[in-house]
Amino acid sequence: MAHCPRELWLIFLLKYLESYAYFVFSYTLILFLSDEFGFTDEEAGLAYGIFGMLVSVYGFVIGIIIDILGVKWSLVGGTAILFCSRLMLTFTTDVHVLTLILFTALPVGSAMGIPVMQIGIRRYTDEGNRSLGYSIFYVMMNLAAICAAPAIDAFHEAFPTGVAIAFGARTYRISSFRLLIFTGAVMTLVSFGISLTCMREVSMSPQGLVYRDTGREKATRDTNTQQKGPFGAFKDVLNHPSFWRFFLLVVLLLGVRIIYRHLDATFPKYMVREFGKDVMFGSIIAINPLCVAIVVPLLAPLNMRLHPLQMIIVGASLSALSPFLLAMGHTYTTAIGFVTLLSLGEAIWSPRFYEYTVTIAEKGREGTYMALASTPMFMATLVTGAMSGWLLDTFCPETGSRHSEMMWFIVGCVSITSPLGMVLLYEIIEEKAHRVHSASSVQLKLTADEREQESLPSDSRHVDGLLKSSNSVPRLSAYATLPSTVTATDLSTSITTEEPVAVVTTATTEKTGLLAFPPTSNKRRDNHSANDHHHLIHRRRADDTQTAAAPIEAIIPDPLYSKYDKGPADTVKAVAGRPPCPHGVSFNSTAPATDESEMLESGTGGSGESFGYPLAAHKLVDRCA
Repeated sequence: MAHCPRELWLIFLLKYLESYAYFVFSYTLILFLSDEFGFTDEEAGLAYGIFGMLVSVYGFVIGIIIDILGVKWSLVGGTAILFCSRLMLTFTTDVHVLTLILFTALPVGSAMGIPVMQIGIRRYTDEGNRSLGYSIFYVMMNLAAICAAPAIDAFHEAFPTGVAIAFGARTYRISSFRLLIFTGAVMTLVSFGISLTCMREVSMSPQGLVYRDTGREKATRDTNTQQKGPFGAFKDVLNHPSFWRFFLLVVLLLGVRIIYRHLDATFPKYMVREFGKDVMFGSIIAINPLCVAIVVPLLAPLNMRLHPLQMIIVGASLSALSPFLLAMGHTYTTAIGFVTLLSLGEAIWSPRFYEYTVTIAEKGREGTYMALASTPMFMATLVTGAMSGWLLDTFCPETGSRHSEMMWFIVGCVSITSPLGMVLLYEIIEEKAHRVHSASSVQLKLTADEREQESLPSDSRHVDGLLKSSNSVPRLSAYATLPSTVTATDLSTSITTEEPVAVVTTATTEKTGLLAFPPTSNKRRDNHSANDHHHLIHRRRADDTQTAAAPIEAIIPDPLYSKYDKGPADTVKAVAGRPPCPHGVSFNSTAPATDESEMLESGTGGSGESFGYPLAAHKLVDRCA
């Protein structure tokens, strides 16, 4: 990660500072409201739920603003609002001021400043180190929690009656809860300074570091349209099939994610009431980030081998089982076991979910994407807060008989629905994101700036006068499939993909296909020419359709070059005639094989294909029934 910009490391630092401020507040909010302002269990739980819900609501509205402002200025605005909010919470004794801050400024700052850090990780890393970047990002959050949770116990022990501060003739007594909030405000002030003075609006590309405008400007420009408004941005995302698969995953994860809300809203009061006011619940909660910080790096090699969804299901299953340990009885052993099992599951699923959240989003639409994806949390957070107050008041009241085991059994029954739902709907969520559809809802094009950067021709390419491609070329790894049941008529209008693969349309129904522009091997990275680029055509005749055969697959690698050259030799000729295999692929390149060690000799394979292209450029799998 040495080649990554300094902004990546600054994001890690900002994540630590903001996470500390967040955790010292969230772990004590329920107790703060009850002890300092006299809120009942249900009132405190409802206030906690409304606050969490508003973070999601404001995030939905602010998502498009994040796309417009970019990473730096979203961080500057968010940290400025958070600092003012936390400073006011430190000193106010007016419940109306408390409510105003808790329901307006504080959630606005959180919605504006926190999610943008995830977007920053995507923009400051590349495909090779992005998974590691999200792992470090997640570890930094948990390192902050390791410091924040024990700090709660330390402040309560060091300042049991608070601290007296004199302002002129008046003396203010600041409780340990307020002191903790004030330390968070100091951390936020440092974050504001770093964001304002050290951050730049940059991103990583295959060509290296790029100074950029906001992502939305590039994402919404093409050759025919101008920048779209907020509703247009939402509409574009809602029309993207991969968004709805991700949205389903977000909904299914709600059962597990509410456990963490109970860790904030229910667990502290439960510990105080079952074990006494001197219980060091913060130290027990600290097991969670400590375990995550240790386990996440150990799982990094495994994360690179397994699909994110598989890891998410395994981790969510462990986390969902954790409340049942507390249902077995209220002892220190079950309390520690609850936090430990919850943490092990979190270390498995949460980093992959962070990564999955932003990598599935269209570039420049990350804020809008996450805003829409967060909508299920609107009511879920509110219900969890209200549920926490009701559970505490019913099964773990401050006075009277308690049945805390039933409270945690109910929480466990809700949480277990997450892994069960993901297993049952796995095939829907995991529908291949790179499958080629016969719909015409998505047209993939490069922007004018990107074509200029890649030195691409602005006009469409013609192959044999029949196949015609758009201006798109693959900019990321793509996996394309032509279903075996598709006919030429189905594909006659357009082929659309969910990854930037070149779209091929035909004027007739006689030929259809996919035109790709893959690069050659690393050995000619610095000495490439038009002859180094070889185009691949997948062809199918109308009478080749057979439902019994497996589909044709092609894997197209990441671009290796800073530009694509054009020239008279950069052409492709389709091979005439029907291949012996009904699902065979015909392709040919007029570019010469300049390096025999890297090229396949031109010839005809067993399925009737004719080839001549670099081995490093692409891999073809021809599977017939």
